[in-house]
Amino acid sequence: MVVRGSSGMCKRTQTCNNPLRLWIEFPNGVGAAALLKGRRSRANDPDICGNWIPIELITIACHFKGNGLGHITVRRKQFPLVQASAITIHKFQGGTYDEVVVDYSKSRNQKLVYFAVSRVTTIDGLYLTNKDYDHRFHHFKDNPDRALADELRRLGNHRLQTITSECNTMLAEYFVTMGCVNERSRGALSLDVAKDFVLANTTVLCFTEAWMDRKSPYDIDRYHCISAAERCDNSAAGVAINVKREVQAEDVFLVQ
Repeated sequence: MVVRGSSGMCKRTQTCNNPLRLWIEFPNGVGAAALLKGRRSRANDPDICGNWIPIELITIACHFKGNGLGHITVRRKQFPLVQASAITIHKFQGGTYDEVVVDYSKSRNQKLVYFAVSRVTTIDGLYLTNKDYDHRFHHFKDNPDRALADELRRLGNHRLQTITSECNTMLAEYFVTMGCVNERSRGALSLDVAKDFVLANTTVLCFTEAWMDRKSPYDIDRYHCISAAERCDNSAAGVAINVKREVQAEDVFLVQ
């Protein structure tokens, strides 16, 4: 059974008392507040297990706009649950289950099939069924979403002009490029350069307001330090110049 988006097993139907109840057993951690609220009802019946949660009837008001009759209000009294077999693939999102029965069809999109079969925790709990008794699996080959592929292709042909694309064009045109970075955190420096496409493809990197240490060079991945200076009165006001390892420093200064 599915109660407000959570799946559980109906353990008992209580019809002789007022109010009517269904007793549902949910996985651990689900319905903790409702479990605490229903402890008095469980205490009155020794046949009720301590981890069962009572589900009672609720009244739902549905509003409709009638043709020439104004607004119509319909009140329904029902248990707030549906059979688990009524869950659509999209309702599965975010949940995992010990056992899953999938209404398999070769006409389904490959992404939906993957999403449905990936909700089960182990392969032993997965069951595929269909009304045609077709026991073949049809989604082992690539089955791309044509509409999505066409849209991605269209977007690829109409690229927006961004600052990053302008920087990439500049990097491709010039032999030597220089970047200036205000970086005080020496530990995060290498990671910042590696994640930034523009900085990672710059020939010379100049770091200002850097924490300097004479005992260890200011080297980072793919770059080596060719010059460094610091102020006596402020250790966080140093300057370091780094050049790519595959480029000679003499080549950089010879470029006009």
